Amino acid sequence: MSGVLAGKVFASCAANGDTLDGMSYKVPFKDIKFSVHNVLDAVNQLQAAGVEIDQDTFDSVLQGYGEFMEQAVAPINLEADLEGAKWADGEVTTPAGYKKAWEEFTEAGWNTIGHDEEFGGGGMPYTLSNAANEASAAASSAWSMYSGLTNGAIKALSSVGSDELKEKFVPKMVSGEWTGTMCLTEPQAGTDLGLLTTKAQPNDDGSYSISGNKIFISAGQHDFTDNIIHLVLARTPGAPEGTRGISLFVVPRNEVADDGSVGENNGVHCDGIEHKMGIHGSPTCQIRFENARGWLVGEENRGLPAMFVMMNHARIGTAMQGLSIADASSQLALDYSRERIQSKAPKSVRGDRPKGSDPIILQPDVRRMLLEQKAWVGGYRMLMHWITLQYDIAHGPNTSEEDRAKAEGFVELLTPIGKGFGTDVAVDVASLGVQIHGGMGYIHETGAELYLRDARILPIYEGTNGVQALDLIGRKIAGDGGERLKSFLALVRDNGSSAPEGFTSYGETLVGYADRLEKSVMESFSQAGENDVRVLAAATPVLRALGYLSFAHFWLLAAKAGLESSDADAEVAAKHVSLAKFFFEWLLPQAEPNFDFALASTDILMDDAAIAY
Repeated sequence: MSGVLAGKVFASCAANGDTLDGMSYKVPFKDIKFSVHNVLDAVNQLQAAGVEIDQDTFDSVLQGYGEFMEQAVAPINLEADLEGAKWADGEVTTPAGYKKAWEEFTEAGWNTIGHDEEFGGGGMPYTLSNAANEASAAASSAWSMYSGLTNGAIKALSSVGSDELKEKFVPKMVSGEWTGTMCLTEPQAGTDLGLLTTKAQPNDDGSYSISGNKIFISAGQHDFTDNIIHLVLARTPGAPEGTRGISLFVVPRNEVADDGSVGENNGVHCDGIEHKMGIHGSPTCQIRFENARGWLVGEENRGLPAMFVMMNHARIGTAMQGLSIADASSQLALDYSRERIQSKAPKSVRGDRPKGSDPIILQPDVRRMLLEQKAWVGGYRMLMHWITLQYDIAHGPNTSEEDRAKAEGFVELLTPIGKGFGTDVAVDVASLGVQIHGGMGYIHETGAELYLRDARILPIYEGTNGVQALDLIGRKIAGDGGERLKSFLALVRDNGSSAPEGFTSYGETLVGYADRLEKSVMESFSQAGENDVRVLAAATPVLRALGYLSFAHFWLLAAKAGLESSDADAEVAAKHVSLAKFFFEWLLPQAEPNFDFALASTDILMDDAAIAY
């Protein structure tokens, strides 16, 4: 929406019964394919690992999935945000168009592409399903959460559940006939799950009676399907205190007969939904379990490791939401900047244009913001494609044990970067989108502020970004003596040392940053014996430094691909080469303070006088 009063356009749309058209998301197919095929050579790597996929299949699935999201989901996003999900008497009504889009989505089979064929899935690699899912959250972050949480629940059940539970629940979740959730948080137990109190009382038939209250349950109640399958953390009688005494249970909202038919309510009640800053179309539910019948998933008192199968996928999914929202915001801002006429451009840029004002895209500071958006989005995309590629390689039948361990290590190390660093980036990109729109960005009808509101939850859920930083430095780095980090930094150094012509100075900078990061991490660990706050205080600076470094690593790979790939789209290749230069010159220097912050004095952090008020 450009150069017109958005309020008048909104009034006109409402009067004519039309949908708001401030947001026109288009899947960046060329950019996605350049990342997957030219930068990462993913299909050949997948085939070498024994994963059955070819480039034509990859591209056709990507195209079909993306076109569905463009046509069926993106057009309803803005109005659905305004309407929101509604709760009344225990029932939740989703925004207009949501249920229809879900029915079309599942009828077309797009929800099945990444799931195992034995459960009715398409059997496509994670690299492909995740690349396709970029379009889902970009079209509507709120709508995408219904399938996103279901996918995670399927992964946990199919990985840890018994054959009986898999047969009973997974096929209908894969088909989209039922959806899934994960129920962790309680009013008194958020990040510290050791405080949860939900009880699981064993029954004579091998099932359990689950009683307790859970909050912040995304899509915990809705009108899409006739059943919702909850994965619930609870305690059995006599269980140890803390996280060692948590078990995982599958609890259907409605009873399920032996023949798979859906019966009466199973003691699962939605007592309300939260009134939130964003993701309005996704109901965030308060769920009460009242002697609900459930079944143990995996081993008793081993619920947390089982749930983390789902949680780790949810964190990658959250990172993809960040990428998606950032790209959608970037697209909207670019379109607006091309059309918004405001002020004269510099004479050197203006050239022989007629008298009068110019599009704001000719203003240097607007171009800076647009390029920041694009550079963050492109680096984020390559990072996420590489993480999911490593996951597929780790699970490939032809992968050696040594390569499997290395690939798994990369996934573990960089998932906190995708979720932690990346979602902070997404918020910044969406904020830039509002800024580029100016006053128009602060009102609902343009859509720019929706992206900022939707993005803001991402650094919070599935483990706050502070938790991601602690996980990175405490488990993923210190947990193996830094071996995973050193393995990744070896890749970074090799990449920097083989930079293409015109990028040698950037390559040297990359190698220097890798050295500085390793030194900062090791020095912070060496001080831990004398100062138990040291490593905890260094966590976020280390996460940020590794985030910048990771993005720079992939931008240098993109520059190589853009300069050397004979089969790359020439325009897309040239764009990536230019954006790589921009990232190294304008964004990577922002990493500098984090190396120092990782070793800065911790005294002021714990000074009560400084924080008192």
